[in-house]
Amino acid sequence: MASPPPWGLTTLQVMNVMVCRDDHPEVREVIASHHCIERFRRRRRIRAPGVQAVADSLQDALSRADFTRWPPHWVLSERSTELWALVDDIAFPLTKTSDPGRWLAMTCLVRDNDAQLRTSRL
Repeated sequence: MASPPPWGLTTLQVMNVMVCRDDHPEVREVIASHHCIERFRRRRRIRAPGVQAVADSLQDALSRADFTRWPPHWVLSERSTELWALVDDIAFPLTKTSDPGRWLAMTCLVRDNDAQLRTSRL
C-alpha cells in the first residue's frame, strides 16, 4: 500500500473538490482530479498542512475562472483539449465527463514568467 502524500491528501478527500457554476451554457460543475489538486498545491506553493487550504484556494480559482476553447498563449502543448478554465496566471485543461455539464480538471498549469523573460531575451 502506497503511503499518503506528505501534506495529507487522500483520494477520498480530493474527490469532493468541485465548483458549481450557473453562468456558462456548457459548464455546470468542474471537479478537480487528484493530479490537478497535487499540481495546484505545488505550483501555487500552498504550504498549509491538510486539504482544506488547497480546497478553498482551488474552489476560489475555479469559481472565478473564464471558460474558453482556446488555450492561453503561454501553454505549449500538442494535447487537444476541448475546454479550458482560465483565471489569473492559471490554466486548467478540462475533460468532459459522462454527465452532461460536468467537466474534470485534469491538471493545473501556471504561467512561468521567469521562463518567458529568459526566452524573450534570447
